Amino acid sequence: MLNCVRLLRTDLSIARTLETNDGAIELVSHGGLDPATYERSQLPVAVSYFVETVGGRPWLLREERLLAGPDTQSLRVEAVRAGITRIELLPLVAHDAEGPATAHQSATELDALQRPADTRWLLRLWENDTQVPAIEKRLVLPRRLAG
Repeated sequence: MLNCVRLLRTDLSIARTLETNDGAIELVSHGGLDPATYERSQLPVAVSYFVETVGGRPWLLREERLLAGPDTQSLRVEAVRAGITRIELLPLVAHDAEGPATAHQSATELDALQRPADTRWLLRLWENDTQVPAIEKRLVLPRRLAG
């Protein structure tokens, strides 16, 4: 099983585009993972993080699809962490680094807001339908993700 926060942080930090919707994070980057070594490649990939029930248990999954090269139909899905029931990535408004923007605002909707040279995000992961996130991390990501 992969270290979920480190993997998410790395994927997000090298992403060229980012979308969040319906409990999923979708990004495009030149940083696919080699399935044998887990080393980063320079291949363009689309990566999605989402929650799905597998064998009666919720899992955070990572799906990677090649966007160019000889095998663009290649699709790999990996289990990242068991017990995760919800994932959320919220942009933090520039003037309010302590709290997230409203949950109904997407990164695209927030593009109109003034942003600093980098962008700040709040990553939340819930386990087993708890009311409070089991993992809550603030991330600083390159501005290119803001628009």
